[in-house]
Amino acid sequence: MRYLLPLALSFLFLASCQDDDDVPGPVANTTVELIVSNDAVFPEGIAYDDATDRVYTGSTVNGTIFAGAKTDMRLQPLGTTGDRIRAALGMEVSGTDLYIAGGPTGSAYVLNLGSNQVRQLSSEEVPTGDSTFVNDVTVASDGTAYLTNSYFPVMYRYSGGDSLETWLELDSTVIDYGASFNLNGIAITPDDRYLLSIQSNTGNLYRIDVSDKSVTQVTVSGYPLTAGDGIELDDNLLFVVRNMNAEVVTIEMNDDYSSGTVVQVTGGAFRFPTTIAATSDSLLVVNAQLDQQGPGGSPVLPFTISKFAR
Repeated sequence: MRYLLPLALSFLFLASCQDDDDVPGPVANTTVELIVSNDAVFPEGIAYDDATDRVYTGSTVNGTIFAGAKTDMRLQPLGTTGDRIRAALGMEVSGTDLYIAGGPTGSAYVLNLGSNQVRQLSSEEVPTGDSTFVNDVTVASDGTAYLTNSYFPVMYRYSGGDSLETWLELDSTVIDYGASFNLNGIAITPDDRYLLSIQSNTGNLYRIDVSDKSVTQVTVSGYPLTAGDGIELDDNLLFVVRNMNAEVVTIEMNDDYSSGTVVQVTGGAFRFPTTIAATSDSLLVVNAQLDQQGPGGSPVLPFTISKFAR
């Protein structure tokens, strides 16, 4: 059975676990905030292009893409042409392209960063009565993209053309889809062998073998990962953003990514953080404030990205 909840309520559904006395952290961080917008755009995804030192985020409300240098204090709206981006969620830079998950649109987008031209990538139609939310994307070294759908139990792949391929049907795996957000953040290992993805409503972390599509649950010791949202893999360190808990969990992974140990929990002045990007000297975390979206919400403006030392 599939479930459809309003975006803000879906995130609020993710109950946080009680933390044991012997788990690490949280460690307070000192942040420098990059300003995204004084309007209620509710940014969610983030991507960093190390070739140009530029940062990208996007609006869940209207699909506006914001861009700027990592050293700037303010990211500016990026004018685009071609297909219209209706909602921007998880994103990643690959070469001269920015891949963008389209959330409730059921689509993804490719933005060429040279021409600012956008192409919409359609997905197979979700059966009547089910719901869709294309949430996050990761890109292999050959340009192949993999995407999660948080409401419908499939993973997509994109390797060219104008549509997303249904690459893996998750009903046949150990991943059990339930209420609210399921698979969310996704990252590919440096050797392109495995995908890692966090299931928000359970806190389970999964490893998917790209070659044979086998799925195993990763053993993580030391701290809960419920409400896990965006993730970032940097060599053997996996960073997991827990949105409701307003913290970033750092996990040291073993060689084959089958297990990991929590080594640090970083808190601070986050406001319902959602996604994360790593640079050579810092971590960038989007303060999405999605808990303030919808009737009665009161987000603190301007929206910001927190930049803090690794």
